[in-house]
Amino acid sequence: MRDQGTPPFRSARARALARAATLTLLALLTLPATGAGAPARRAPKPPPFLHAINTLRAAGTISASAADSYRHTYSEALRTRSRLHGTGGEELSAAIAGLEAIAAGGSLQAPLLHSAALTLERNLQWWPHHPAPAYGTDLTLPGTYLIFERYPGHGLQIQWLATFGRANGYYQDGQTGALAALLREALAMAIPAAGGISWDYLFPFDSGAPPWRSALTQATALEALARAYQRTHEAPFLEAADAALRLFQAPPPEGVRTSLAAGPWYAQYTFAPEDHIINGFIQALVGLYEYTQITGSPSGAALFAEGDATARALLPGFNTGAWSRYDQHHESDLSYHDLLTEFLAHLCTLTSAGEPLAHFEYERALQARKSAGGSASTPAPRPPAPIPGDQLYCETASQLHADLHTPPRLALLTHSLTAAAAQRVAFSLSKIATLSYTITRAGHTYLAGWLQAEAGRRSLLWKVPAQPGAYTLRLRAIDLAGNHSALTEQLQVRAPKRPHRPARART
Repeated sequence: MRDQGTPPFRSARARALARAATLTLLALLTLPATGAGAPARRAPKPPPFLHAINTLRAAGTISASAADSYRHTYSEALRTRSRLHGTGGEELSAAIAGLEAIAAGGSLQAPLLHSAALTLERNLQWWPHHPAPAYGTDLTLPGTYLIFERYPGHGLQIQWLATFGRANGYYQDGQTGALAALLREALAMAIPAAGGISWDYLFPFDSGAPPWRSALTQATALEALARAYQRTHEAPFLEAADAALRLFQAPPPEGVRTSLAAGPWYAQYTFAPEDHIINGFIQALVGLYEYTQITGSPSGAALFAEGDATARALLPGFNTGAWSRYDQHHESDLSYHDLLTEFLAHLCTLTSAGEPLAHFEYERALQARKSAGGSASTPAPRPPAPIPGDQLYCETASQLHADLHTPPRLALLTHSLTAAAAQRVAFSLSKIATLSYTITRAGHTYLAGWLQAEAGRRSLLWKVPAQPGAYTLRLRAIDLAGNHSALTEQLQVRAPKRPHRPARART
């Protein structure tokens, strides 16, 4: 996910008003019943979160015990907010406000309410007793396998991508019990979507309002659920994986499938389907491949094949030749470059073993031969051939890895300038880098500074001195991996041409 800035904290007056509103609301929650002889008074309208709980309980959608538990968590959060100060109070207030906003928008239906209540409970558990964790820190709190992260201005939130990443880590480490326990907890919070299930994020991110979904998260969940079924043979995991697959067949905001001229694109953010973020798309293909080779699903095979064709057509455009692009507009930062390299290397390994459905049939044939005793009369199955054209994943992963050790290239494009005029000194840069620059002559510095720039044609604005002659430009570039290069060139400053004046006619 992309970083977002920390919103400013509210003023002291706003905090005082929030505490006053909290105390008023708590008083309303604890008012005694009106006596028979007292004049009738209209009951105050409960806040949106409480109203959602009451509405769902009245409809029989949630149990009485669940409703009581949610109300208790909510009232405790309000009480704690009224006495909590500093960052903890701000973040708890933000978590409450975020859930109120979702409820006010009508999105807080029964399945999502469980996630919302757990989010509120974990914020209530954390903020009175702990300092603010660093942004991006994975938190595991007592009583849950789920991973939470702090998003400044939104409190602690469930990080579903990290959670399903942990599930896949449990699979790789052979911790089957922990894998199954984590996924059972996650399945209790799955949201019906596009005829299947999803795991929704409950906080604003970039331009997106909650709840929103992600193909990157969905594919990582798909991978974990299929692996859990492979390891445990428990049908609910396979059923959940099949249901999670359906989001790849539906467009946003319900699903993650968008359409390009080259084929389908699985959107990293359902609130921004026009953003073509390559690392999330490649991981979506990894998840679809893993799911299909384990389950033998024809639907999974078709979705992988379609996405694979799109990736082969468009991946070269995300490789500048010196660095990777994050999306169709910008180069990757270092962490996303590393992530894309890792995802491509994984996809390279998978596709080198053949089509996912062919790999499933091959593994099944091996198992059948093993069950039959592996007799010489039963020929060994032939492994499937690599997917044609998919060596592109291997080649790109190898090149992106090499980019981590290749310095940026600089070339001067402007060599001559006119004295006493503001002009641009143009140069080319091969990859995103931090640049420092000076223009000097005879020990005097005429221009100095630094900037961060992406690859392409770049320039420095210089108010050229009136004195003609040779000036020395020094450029130094350091890329995101710490590789550096330098350029020293002469700039020739020429006197401006005098305007031609026609001779006066004699009279």
